Amino acid sequence: MRRTTARLALVVAMGCVGTAPALAQRSQTMFNNIYEWQVFAVAEGGTFSGCSLERSGDSGTLRFFLTTGGSWSLDVPAGGRSGIFEAYVGTENGQEVFTLTGDGTRAITDLPIAPGFDEEGTLIVSIDGVAMNWSLFGLSEAVAGTDVCIDYEGDAARLAGPAPALPPGAKLPDEAGGATPPNGAGTSETASTGFVAPPRLPIAAVIHTGNMRAGPGTQYPVTGGFTRTTPVLVVEDTGVPFDGYNWFRVEMSDGATSGYVWGALVCADYPGANPLCR
Repeated sequence: MRRTTARLALVVAMGCVGTAPALAQRSQTMFNNIYEWQVFAVAEGGTFSGCSLERSGDSGTLRFFLTTGGSWSLDVPAGGRSGIFEAYVGTENGQEVFTLTGDGTRAITDLPIAPGFDEEGTLIVSIDGVAMNWSLFGLSEAVAGTDVCIDYEGDAARLAGPAPALPPGAKLPDEAGGATPPNGAGTSETASTGFVAPPRLPIAAVIHTGNMRAGPGTQYPVTGGFTRTTPVLVVEDTGVPFDGYNWFRVEMSDGATSGYVWGALVCADYPGANPLCR
C-alpha cells in the first residue's frame, strides 16, 4: 500500500443537493482490535456482508467498510444533516472532488482504493463549518487486519449462527486481536518425551496483503508492500509480539529482497503466524 505524505482534509460543502436513502441496518461483532482501530464482522439480514474498520474519538466514529467484493467506503457522523453533499480531499498536490450521502446520522462515500493515508497525519472532516478529526496512526496494519477478516469471512461464528467449519482444534480470533493456532498445528512431537517443538525455519508461507517493514514493529519504516497473493520464505521468528502474533523476517522469491511482516499477515502453520488465513 502506498502511503501519501500529505495531511488530508475532507471538507463537506454547506449546500445540500439531494435526498439520501437511509443507510442499511447492520449487526456487527468484534473480530480484532489493532492499536485503537477496531475490526468488526458485519451482517445484513443475518448474512455476512463485509468487515468494518472503526476508530472512535471526540468527534464520534470514523468508519471504513470493506465488502466481500473488495469495495471500500468511508463514513462519518452526519451531524443531523440529510442529503447529498459535495466534498473533496485536499492534499499538497491538489484536490479530489466527490460526494458524501447523509441520512442525518452518517454520511458515506465510496473509495476507489483501500485507505492509504499518511499514518502520521490526521483526517479532518468539516460539515457546515464544524470540524471533526481522527488520528490515522496504525492505519495500514488495521487495513491489513480488515483484509484478513474478509479472507476468513468475518469468522461467521461470531455473528449469529452456527460455528464455521474450522480445522480440528482451531480456535477463533479473540477480541484482543489474535487467532490461536490449532493444537499441534505446524509442530513436531517426540513420542518418547511428548515434547512439542516448532518446525524449523525457513518455511514456505503466503502473504495476501499488507506492508513489509525495516524492522519488527510498526515504528519501523515501510520498505515494501503486498497487494496480491505472494509466496514468501519465513527465515526468522523475531519473537516480538503484536496483538497475538509475532513479527517475522521474510524473503521474497528473488532471494534478494527481505523485510519484516506482522504475523497476522503471514499465512503459515507456525506458532505466532496465522494458520487460518490461507
